[in-house]
Amino acid sequence: MNFKIRSTGEFAGATREITAIVMDINQTATKIKSYVDKEKKEAEGAEEKASDQERSGTPGKTSNKKDSLPKGAPRIVYWNER
Repeated sequence: MNFKIRSTGEFAGATREITAIVMDINQTATKIKSYVDKEKKEAEGAEEKASDQERSGTPGKTSNKKDSLPKGAPRIVYWNER
């Protein structure tokens, strides 16, 4: 999903170092969504056990409007040169 690239170059007595952190945004978003969904299920299960007294139907669900994520190669999210 993500990785760090560190490159050091030397030429004519000068040294430069580049550090970049790269992420696959689509895969990261999918992984985070699965964690959030799991957490919501656990919270709903605990809530049902705690307040079973006055439950009249299921709560209204909000519409999940999916944002289109960029497709393609992983994106550079951090870049540093020194």
